[in-house]
Amino acid sequence: MICENYLFKVALECLRSDLQDLLATLKPNQRQVLMLQFGLSGEDKLTAKQVAQKLNLSHSKVRSAHGQGIKALRREQDKIKDYLAS
Repeated sequence: MICENYLFKVALECLRSDLQDLLATLKPNQRQVLMLQFGLSGEDKLTAKQVAQKLNLSHSKVRSAHGQGIKALRREQDKIKDYLAS
């Protein structure tokens, strides 16, 4: 049980590191929008409206950055596919 727990923690840290690397490939607005909307900064998830207010962007700019960021990450999904299969 201790070994399984340790392996899970190691895998989680590797996933976090790889996810940070993937997010670093995005444009700053895309990265900020996705991190806020999915709560990747350790904060609660925010709605598109809340993200727009926080970043002082229009709602349409937030939607656009979200869509473009997700599209860019999907192109790189091979880099995290192993985590998703586990």
